[in-house]
Amino acid sequence: MASQGIEKRDSKTDYPVLENHPGPQNYTQANLYSPEFVPSGTTPFSSGNGTISPTPSRSGSQHPRVSSHFVTTPLEAEVIDQPFGFKSNRVRLNFIRKVLSILSFQFLITIIFIVASVHSPQYQNFIKENVWVTGIALITLIITTYALGCYSSVARSIPINYILLMLFTLSEAYLVSGLTAVTDPKIVLTAGVLTVGMVIALTLYALTTKTDFTMCGGLLFVAVLLICLASIMVSFFGAFFDVTWMELTLSVLSIFVFSIYLIHDLQLLTGERSHQFTVDDYIMASLMIYIDVIRIFVEILKILNKTQQR
Repeated sequence: MASQGIEKRDSKTDYPVLENHPGPQNYTQANLYSPEFVPSGTTPFSSGNGTISPTPSRSGSQHPRVSSHFVTTPLEAEVIDQPFGFKSNRVRLNFIRKVLSILSFQFLITIIFIVASVHSPQYQNFIKENVWVTGIALITLIITTYALGCYSSVARSIPINYILLMLFTLSEAYLVSGLTAVTDPKIVLTAGVLTVGMVIALTLYALTTKTDFTMCGGLLFVAVLLICLASIMVSFFGAFFDVTWMELTLSVLSIFVFSIYLIHDLQLLTGERSHQFTVDDYIMASLMIYIDVIRIFVEILKILNKTQQR
């Protein structure tokens, strides 16, 4: 039985042709994707700053956004078009602010520990008399670094990521304070000023250079592994020989490698390079940049200390 309202069927497609249908329209390439295009028989929909614009479909072709159920504002269009989890400049800026806030808190804790180690005899005695605390701090440092660095799901899970980062920061700050506790306060201050100067200079370079350092992540990781291996060897030979020159050379190489690493991590943070942090990597970004700065400070401190001893 014929359906009500069907006048006839198309001879080619056998599809029903409805009565009073406007018939085929001239949907050409030019007008189909025009912002003003609205198919015949439909009512244009606009709300506020709403726009009608073509959107890539899954097959790669384009279709116009003409449905009243999906109208994009300029901000929403920016959200859709941006890759890598950063949907707009506003999201990226909020991400950078979040990372910088976490870093500020980390460095504040570290500075408190360093100042206490330099000016508090009670704290200095505590470090000397409780070597086991140093051992616990070292073990905690290794475990938290492994958990946050090797398992992205852990680094992105709240609140466990904040807890692990706090434990890492406390452990690192305590270990660094153990080094500054046996160092001349003037050398500690000089190392701090030099570190701040280097970080500012490297940050400006990372933000202005056209060189993409994010492509060097694998090479830098291998360089850090070689430095760790060389440090173990120097410590072993130091039990039998005078290896001051080797220690100085290793410290200089470490400063160079971690300076490049800092540029690499800052470019990952700011984006617009081959690789970048995603919006959920705020803990990993804070961890990596904090390690870079602390390692630069420690190596400068070692160089100044060895130079004064000579």
